[in-house]
Amino acid sequence: MPSPTAAPRILVVDDDAGLRTLLESVLAAEGYVVEVAASAGDARAVLERRTVDLMVLDLYLPDGNGD
Repeated sequence: MPSPTAAPRILVVDDDAGLRTLLESVLAAEGYVVEVAASAGDARAVLERRTVDLMVLDLYLPDGNGD
């Protein structure tokens, strides 16, 4: 019997609250564990607490960019 695996964890980083909420809803409905952050600083704080499998990152954030 195969062992169960944890759902992939995705971090969505966007300063647009509507887009962030939409992506969170769609990805969660597909079975992903979704973390959200509104800024580069918030994203760094999430990444200090846990690892993610994928990050969807807005390239133009008020406190940094996507590089």
